[in-house]
Amino acid sequence: MEHFSIRPFKHEDIDFAHKLDTTEQWNHTRNDIERMFSFEPNGCFIADINSKPVGHVFSISYGRLGWIGLLIVKAKYRRRGIGTLLTKTAMNYLLSRKVKTTKLEAVPKVANLYRKLGFVDEFDSLRLIRTGGKIITMSSHCVKPLKSREITQLAEFDAEYFGANRIRVLSELSR
Repeated sequence: MEHFSIRPFKHEDIDFAHKLDTTEQWNHTRNDIERMFSFEPNGCFIADINSKPVGHVFSISYGRLGWIGLLIVKAKYRRRGIGTLLTKTAMNYLLSRKVKTTKLEAVPKVANLYRKLGFVDEFDSLRLIRTGGKIITMSSHCVKPLKSREITQLAEFDAEYFGANRIRVLSELSR
């Protein structure tokens, strides 16, 4: 039986994470993953089997609210408890940051993994895809680039709906 272990995610793991993300057709770019890692490097973890990465999870704290994402385990290593241990590691990390509530988004295929760990359904989400064809645009005087001085106002608006202030993430995304 192969032994697996969980370790901190390192910058050198970004290519592995991008390849796994691409395999799952999640469509994050390498830069997206690098940026997500930069938000809270200590909240990101890798599962290794025989010193080779087989899965990862990212987490981030926003004060009393935490978020878990990018949980992926290579298909041939699933159903061995690796995803559960990665999630528990992220949950424990968030608890160490004084997070009171942890949220995540799950596809129906893996939702039961999270339910077994005490997560409850908050609402349904719908994932859509569009391929090919011309995109028709209309000019609009209402859409304008976000100015850096507007980030605080945007973060306050976002916090009303998200439940926590994400100013550091929104600031980085606007750059």
